[in-house]
Amino acid sequence: NNIPLTATMCAVNNFLRNEDSLKSPYRFDEHRSPFKFAEDLGMAPGSMVGRLGESLIPKGDPMEAKLQEMLRYNMDKYASQNLDTLHIARKVRELLSIHNIGQRLFAKYVLGLSQGTVSELLSKPKPWDKLTEKG
Repeated sequence: NNIPLTATMCAVNNFLRNEDSLKSPYRFDEHRSPFKFAEDLGMAPGSMVGRLGESLIPKGDPMEAKLQEMLRYNMDKYASQNLDTLHIARKVRELLSIHNIGQRLFAKYVLGLSQGTVSELLSKPKPWDKLTEKG
């Protein structure tokens, strides 16, 4: 499953819109995390990281289907909108800081991109219509 950067940005944008997140039928249970890192599964660190947008969740995991459904919902909802990339980049930087998550880990485990690419995207966000699949 290759998910383009625009799909990732749509999902991030939906998450950042508090009122939309509350209305969305697709929310995570905040009390438990179904996600496992490679180390939890007895695999080498980083071995689950795929290409851009490729899911890091094992195919048999029920969360994979839920995430695909969320992605389709967000793509349908935001497909015709230009997203405010400056606002999204600022909010992502703020959330990473608040939760003490490094850009390197966010880049690797969430976006499947290099830390340099994510750093560039967050420090100098391009207008929505200028983004490519890799940023």
